[in-house]
Amino acid sequence: VDAVTGNLLWRFNTVRFAEVSGAVNGDIELVQANNNFTLKGLPYINVRVTSATDTTTATGDVMGIYQVTTPDSTGRSARARLAGPFGRVFNVMNPQVPTTPTLTLPLPDQGSTFQAFRFDDTNSLASERDAYYHAMVAHDYIQSVEPGFHLLDYPMPIAVEVAGSCNAFWDGFGVNFFVEDGRCTNTGRSSTVVLHEYGHGITD
Repeated sequence: VDAVTGNLLWRFNTVRFAEVSGAVNGDIELVQANNNFTLKGLPYINVRVTSATDTTTATGDVMGIYQVTTPDSTGRSARARLAGPFGRVFNVMNPQVPTTPTLTLPLPDQGSTFQAFRFDDTNSLASERDAYYHAMVAHDYIQSVEPGFHLLDYPMPIAVEVAGSCNAFWDGFGVNFFVEDGRCTNTGRSSTVVLHEYGHGITD
C-alpha cells in the first residue's frame, strides 16, 4: 500500500493448493472364478492423502477416477483401500482380525501430481476385488431402476474368505462369501452369487 495515497500497489496470495488425481483400478473376474482378469476401474473408492499438516479424503467416481485437493505439496502419501461410501471389504479368514486390502504410496514432492492405484494378485485376493466390484455394480443397477432407493447407501460390510463352503448369505447388514473347497469355488469370485446376495439386501 502506498504510504501517501493509500493505493494498493502489490498483492501476493500465500495460500497454495495441490491437486492429487488419478485412478483406482483392479484385476476383476467379470463372470466367475477362472483367473481371466480384466482391468476395471473400481467405483467409489475413498482415497486419502496425508501430509505432516493435513489429511484429506475424496471419493472416486463410478470409473475409479479421483481428485484430492490438499494444502501441501511435500511429504505426502496417498492411501486407497477396498472401501467407500457403499461398501467395505473385510477378509475374515482370521475372524478376530478382519482386514481390508490397502495400498499406501508415496507422492513426489511437487505441486499437482497423478497417482494410479492397481489392486491385483500382488496386494489383494481375487475374492476381495471381485466381491467389491460386483457389489458396486449391484448398487448402481438398483439406483438406475429405482433412483429413490437409498436404504443400502452405507459402507456395507463385504465379508470374504468366510469359513464354510458352497454358500453365501445376507446377514441383515452385509454380504458374506465362503472360501473355496474341493466341491465349490470361492463364492466371492462369482458375479452371480454377489449380485444374488446383494439382492437379498434390496428385498429384505
